[in-house]
Amino acid sequence: MRSMRLLVLGGTGFVGGATVAEALRRGWSVTVFNRGQTPDDLPAVACGQSNLEQVFLNLLTNAREASSEGGTVSVCIQPDQEGVTITVADTGMGIAPEDLPRIFEPFFTTKPTGNGLGLSICRSILWEVRGTLNLESEPGRGTRVLVTVPWASAPALTPTIVE
Repeated sequence: MRSMRLLVLGGTGFVGGATVAEALRRGWSVTVFNRGQTPDDLPAVACGQSNLEQVFLNLLTNAREASSEGGTVSVCIQPDQEGVTITVADTGMGIAPEDLPRIFEPFFTTKPTGNGLGLSICRSILWEVRGTLNLESEPGRGTRVLVTVPWASAPALTPTIVE
């Protein structure tokens, strides 16, 4: 299972130095709302660049697919002492309350063409660098996903793999 996860993530994910601005720019035209600093002013975070890009690709794809035409997807960045919180919010259909407990399970999906790995991969990437992934959703009103990633200067601990 470890080798499959490494293949999916493109590496161990322990190499830090990713920039939030670059990860958001890759393949997306997004409007970023921030408090104080622009994404280009932010220090590097404790996550590999390709892994951080994968997190944003998965979250922004979900937000876009959940929003109907004319819907809004927004990204808000808020740095603090320990790292940065990135909020991806959409005005889509939201997630049914009965589905919320399962959304991070591998292969769980409510999409006709989904594979159910996106949020599971995001959670795994963030766990490896001691980040967090929290989700709030209300049917008919949309979803907010809060991602926290520590700064690269803070040492990321190597997780213990239990077999």
